Amino acid sequence: MDPWTVIDISKAQVDSHFKCHICSKHYSINERASRLVCSHIFHEACITQWLQREYTCPMCHMQIRPEVEVTIEDNTVGVDNIVTLLSKAYHYVFNKPDHPDGEKMTENEEGKTEDENDKTDKEGKTEDENDSKDEEGKIEDENDKTDEEGKT
Repeated sequence: MDPWTVIDISKAQVDSHFKCHICSKHYSINERASRLVCSHIFHEACITQWLQREYTCPMCHMQIRPEVEVTIEDNTVGVDNIVTLLSKAYHYVFNKPDHPDGEKMTENEEGKTEDENDKTDKEGKTEDENDSKDEEGKIEDENDKTDEEGKT
């Protein structure tokens, strides 16, 4: 089930200068829009892009989560089975190609999830293999590029 329903914008909504709060553009009569479960309305394209990055309504911040279906195949469910099922559900949500940060999560030997680029040093601190240290020992992210004035 989608977290929204598709509606057509009415003349009354247009006459009241009703607008999308993501792009700040006014609607047209009979334009298709999306009404979230919290009743806030946005352009379909705007809310689709928003929900790929955020899991909340842009106006009221109500949680809008994708529905995850978990089926239990055995009548007896122990704690280990519940942990496994929850772990699978977690991985389903965060390993989807449209995950907000665009990165896959992996599972380490202890069953904890981590970014594929992250490594743990001897002291247990997490390091990203794309990061390096400058002369002062500060960590620089390879993905962050700065110009001569120090702007990113």
